[in-house]
Amino acid sequence: NPVNRTMLAKGGQLELTTELRAAMFTVNTRAGRAGSTTPVFDRFASACRAAIAELEKGADQVVL
Repeated sequence: NPVNRTMLAKGGQLELTTELRAAMFTVNTRAGRAGSTTPVFDRFASACRAAIAELEKGADQVVL
């Protein structure tokens, strides 16, 4: 869960649409997702990691 990944232990939960999940995995089932990611998933994960890194640069920064 991205909320639990920051050093500040703060964050927001992301709700993903069915369409986005379908684009991120070739097998969009709980069991099948782990081994079936697509480039869309990779870009999404990279964007999340970049946002977390930016937030962690300054503890007083607010990201909306």
